[in-house]
Parts: sequence; structure tokens; C-alpha cells
Amino acid sequence: MKLTLLICSIAILIMCFTLSTLAQNLQDGLVGYWPFDGNSKDSSGNGYDAAENGDVAYAKGRIGEALDLEAAGAYLIVLNNIDMQLRSTEAYTVSIHIMANSIAHGNILYHGLCCSTWASWFLGMEGGEPNAPLNAGFLVFGVRSANGDAYQACMAKAMDGDWVHIAVTYEGETLTMYVDGVEEDSQDIGILPYDSQEKLHIGGDSGGAGRSWYNGLIDDLRLYNRVLSMDEIKSLAKGTLAVDLSGNLTTTWGQIKDR
Repeated sequence: MKLTLLICSIAILIMCFTLSTLAQNLQDGLVGYWPFDGNSKDSSGNGYDAAENGDVAYAKGRIGEALDLEAAGAYLIVLNNIDMQLRSTEAYTVSIHIMANSIAHGNILYHGLCCSTWASWFLGMEGGEPNAPLNAGFLVFGVRSANGDAYQACMAKAMDGDWVHIAVTYEGETLTMYVDGVEEDSQDIGILPYDSQEKLHIGGDSGGAGRSWYNGLIDDLRLYNRVLSMDEIKSLAKGTLAVDLSGNLTTTWGQIKDR
């Protein structure tokens, strides 16, 4: 019995050390982090709080609470800066949990504005703008090198009714999309998003009369100015690891037991 307890204790200590190290690593290069635990504040420490517009709500999420955008015209806006442009370095990672109510066209993340500029980058069901090429049944991450250019993209089969983790990385010339920690698509595009001066929209496009509203939940949105490792992406995909403002590991004992 004592030997069993000793082995279990050692195993737990090793696991906690591993998780703590990974949590610390996941702070490196973190330029924007919105947990959506009842509010739209940025927890990266950079002050990129999002402004709520329309009937924004919060519901049970993949990790704690989530942003609920079931109401048409509900969206968030983050002021433009080089981090939101994904241009602060030559590499980036976008990480997000979504549970869509529909796979019909809708913008989850959109750095652009209808009737003003085409999106420099976007993550959306089917694509970005409704008057640009759409891909029915697919989740699309697109990038433009200049306003008005055709976008280049990675995509994966869209799903509704269940939580899905999406991670998109770019480094060198390669754009890669992961779904639940598994690589789904990779394309050599060789471009960063162009220097758009528009705000980052979360949940739709407020330009004109508003359009392309996303219907569903969004949780744990993160932007990095580096490429995450496969271990880091898989950890975020599991939804069991979070870091608070002080850098402390917030994984619970119940979550550790589930691993």
C-alpha cells in the first residue's frame, strides 16, 4: 500500500511539473488571450479588451464560460494594432475553441470591414466575404497580401453541434490548420496578412448594415506571435490547461484525473 501511494505521488508530481512547464511555455509569445469567462477582457496582459456589440451573451463553455453569439448582430471588436494584424513577427498561431450551431456562412474572426476593405485575414464558415469565393461545408482560414487580392487559405471540414479546437500556424511560407490537435491542411502561401487598419471582429462583419454573422459559441481565443509546438497545440485542444494573469497553472485536480 505504501509503495502504491509513493508511486502515485511521484506520478502526480511529475505530471504537475510537466503541466506547469507547459503552461509557462504557453505564455511565451501570447499577444492576445480572451477566455470569455463572463466578459470580453484580454488576459494576455496587453490590454486588448474587446468591446461588446449587440446581444452578446455568455454560456457554459469548453473551459469555464464561453462567448455566446446566437443572436444575429452580436459581435466583439478589438482595436487595430500590429498584434491583431498577425504582423508583429514573421510567424503566428491562432487558437480557438468553437461550437457552431450552423455551418452556414459566417465569420468567426474577421480583420476587415464591409464596404471599406477586404479582410487581411479571417476564420469563417465557408470563407470570409459573401462576394468572395465560398467553400460550402468547410471551415476556412484565409490571408490576403493586399487589399482586393484573392485570398490564400487552409481549410477543413466544418462541424456543428460539438466543441472543436482549431489552431492555425504560419512560419516561413507555410500555413497549417489543425483540428483537435490533428493536422488537416497545409499550404505554402509565403505571405503575411497585409497592413490593414481595420479592427478585428469576433463573430461577424459590422460594415455596411452588418453581415456574415457567426451562430454559435467561442471559447479560449488566443493569438501568438510564434508557432506553437505540436505538444502545445494538443494541450490546448484537450481544453485542460489554462494560465491566469500571474502565470499560475489553473488545471484542476479533476482535470488531471481525466488525463
